[in-house]
Amino acid sequence: MTNDGSSVDSLIDTRLDQWKTFGNSRYSVTGQPLGDDVPYMGGGWGDHYGYEYLATMLGNAAESNPNLALGPQFFEGENSIAHDIVAFDHKHGDEIAATGGYGNWGASQNVFGGKRTLCDPVESMLRLMDDPQVIAEGASQVPPVDSFAEEPHLSLRNRARYDAVQQFLTDSTTFAIDPAHEATRIPPLTESGPMNMTRYLTSYRGGDYYTGTLDQGAALGSVLTDAANAGQPPAVGTAEYDHWLERSKRSATIAANFIQGYQEGLNISGDSYQGADTFGNTHAALRHAAGDILSSHVNSLSASLEGHELPGGAFRINSPQGESGYEFRLSRNLVDQIRGKGGGGNGLFTDLAFDQPFDINNTPDDLNDDESLYGGPTALAKLLHASVAGQQIDLTTAAATGDFSSMTAVQDRWAPVLDAITAAPGQARIETSTVLDATNRQLKSLAASGLGALPLGGGINSLDGFSKWVINQGKSGAVNSFLDNVFFTNNVSVAEAGQLSAHQALEVTQQAAIYRAIAASGSYGNPPVDPALFCDAHRGLESFMADGEVIPYDAMTADQQSAFQQYVVGSDGLGSQTAGVFTHSGEALNTARTEREEALKDE
Repeated sequence: MTNDGSSVDSLIDTRLDQWKTFGNSRYSVTGQPLGDDVPYMGGGWGDHYGYEYLATMLGNAAESNPNLALGPQFFEGENSIAHDIVAFDHKHGDEIAATGGYGNWGASQNVFGGKRTLCDPVESMLRLMDDPQVIAEGASQVPPVDSFAEEPHLSLRNRARYDAVQQFLTDSTTFAIDPAHEATRIPPLTESGPMNMTRYLTSYRGGDYYTGTLDQGAALGSVLTDAANAGQPPAVGTAEYDHWLERSKRSATIAANFIQGYQEGLNISGDSYQGADTFGNTHAALRHAAGDILSSHVNSLSASLEGHELPGGAFRINSPQGESGYEFRLSRNLVDQIRGKGGGGNGLFTDLAFDQPFDINNTPDDLNDDESLYGGPTALAKLLHASVAGQQIDLTTAAATGDFSSMTAVQDRWAPVLDAITAAPGQARIETSTVLDATNRQLKSLAASGLGALPLGGGINSLDGFSKWVINQGKSGAVNSFLDNVFFTNNVSVAEAGQLSAHQALEVTQQAAIYRAIAASGSYGNPPVDPALFCDAHRGLESFMADGEVIPYDAMTADQQSAFQQYVVGSDGLGSQTAGVFTHSGEALNTARTEREEALKDE
C-alpha cells in the first residue's frame, strides 16, 4: 500500500496514464506546454513532444543498467503506454523526421545522455523489453537454467513480464494502416486496417525522411529474439507445460509475422548496393538477429518450403502434435518471396547472406571461427547450426525405434531448409560476384566440418532448448564465440571450401549425423546387432564401448569412430539396415535442390 492507502498497482497505473498525457503533449525548450494552436516547429526550435523526453530517459536507463526491464503493466492491453508510444510514433513520426528527426535538440545538438541513437521513443522502449542480463546469464548454462522455474520470486515476475511482451507483439496496432500512405512494394500491399505489431515494427515504421530505426534494428532484434523463443518444454501434463504451450503459440506467431514483415521490407521498391537491398542494409543489426529469432523455428521453415496453398493469409499456426509446441506454415506466395521469386528485392535467405563473416580472430585458414561484425556467428550460420541440431534430435528419436528406415523421413523433412540456407549466397542479385564469397565459403566449411559437438542431451533435448541456449551464449558473454564450442576438429581450409559444392559439404554433415544418431539412440537395429559382440569379433579395431555402452560419437577418438563406422555400415554389423539411410541423405538434398530450382524457374 502507498501512503494514501491506494495499492501499488493503482499507483503504477496512475503514473503510466500521466506519462501518456505528458508524452502526447508538446513543450517549449523552457518546459512550457504548447497548445494545439501553436504551429509545430520541430526540435531545432525547441519544440518537442513529451515522448521525446521520455525516450531519452528510457534509452539512457537501459544503456546504464542492462538488468533493467519494464514491468508487465507497461504493455498490457490496447490502452497500455506501449501501444500509445507506437501509435504516437505512427501519428507524429513523419513530422518529427521532416524537422530533423528524433534527437534533434537544436543548433547545439546537445543530446540528453550524449547519444542520438537513444532518442527514438519506440526503440528506447524496446531496449527495456528484452530479458534482463542476469536471466540471460543463467540461461547460458548447460543444461540451461529455466528462468521460469529456478528462482521462484524472479520466476513469477519475469513470467508476467515475458508474457506481457509476447502478448503485445501478437496484438494488433490500435491504428489502421493505409496502403496509400505506405512505401511502394512489389507485390503491393493491399490490406488496410490494424496490423500485427511484430509485422508493423519490423518494416512499417519508416517513411520518406526516416528509415524507421536509429540503431539498425538492434533493439527490436533483441526483443524478438527473446519473444520468438519459448525455451525448452517442461514435462508434458504439468501446469508449467500448459503455460509453455501458450508461450510457444505466441512465439510461433511472432516468428511468422517477423518473416512476413521482413520480406515486405525487402519488397520495398528501391535501389540496392552491391546486390543488398536498402531495407536490409538500414536494418543490418535486425538482419543479424534474424538468425536468433528464427533458430527455434527452422522446423517450421523447412516444412513451409514445400509450399502450401493457405486460404486467407500469409501463414497459419498449426496445433501442437505430441510433445512439440506450435509451428507455423507459410503460404506458397510467401515461400516464393523468401526464396527470391515475385518480390521487389532479394528473398529472406539471400538477404541474410549479407550478414557476412569476417576474420576477426586473425585466423585466415580457419573459416569456422569468422564472425559477423555484430558479434558471434552470422545469421545463416546460426540457422545452419539450428537446422542440423533439429535434424539430429529427430534422427536420434527415429533411430531409437530400431527401425532405421524411419530416418529417411527425417532427412526428407530437413533437406529443404538445409538446401535453402547453403544455396542463399549464390542466389543474390549482385553486381560484384565476390561480395558474398566469404559467406559462401564459410557455410560450406561449417557444413563440411560435420557440425560436431552440438550441446544436445545433458539437459538440452529439444530445438527450443538448443536455440535458447545458443542465443544466451551471445547475450551473456559466457563464451567468446559459440563456434569455439561447436567446431573443434576437421576444419576445412579456404582452398578446400572453394572446391566443394554446397551439397557436397552438406553430405558430410548428413553422414556424420547418422552415426551420431545411432550411437546416441541406445537401439541397435531390428533385429539388433549387439555392439559388444561386434567389438569382441573385431579385436583389431579400437573398441567404441565403455561401461557396456556405446561412447557418444563426438567423444570417440578417430580410431574409435572408424571402428564404429564399420559397425554401422559393415555387412556383419548394421549395414543391411542402414545402407538405404546413407544413400537417401544425398537423394533428399538433391530432391530439395530440384524443387527449389523448379520453384524459381520462371523468375
